[in-house]
Amino acid sequence: MPMSRFLLFTTLGSLVWTSALTVGGMLLGLAWTQMIAFVEVYQHLVLVAVGIGLVSFVAMRLPGHLRRRGRSVPEWMRRCRGDARTRPCSYK
Repeated sequence: MPMSRFLLFTTLGSLVWTSALTVGGMLLGLAWTQMIAFVEVYQHLVLVAVGIGLVSFVAMRLPGHLRRRGRSVPEWMRRCRGDARTRPCSYK
């Protein structure tokens, strides 16, 4: 991507993001402490979901990446390939 196009999109994205945060702050006013209390309730749930998603993404992409690099796939990953109903993983 050319630098001028990158800078254009970065500037536009920054303006949208900054505007959204500014308007949100103006609308919330002093009620932001109540919103923080509400968000803290779900904070751990969101972090766990993001962690599970990240681990799943890496676990699905790592074997293909290793094969493309010419490295062997670990035995425990090879056992878990395929349909879980017909070929369940064994971690022994």
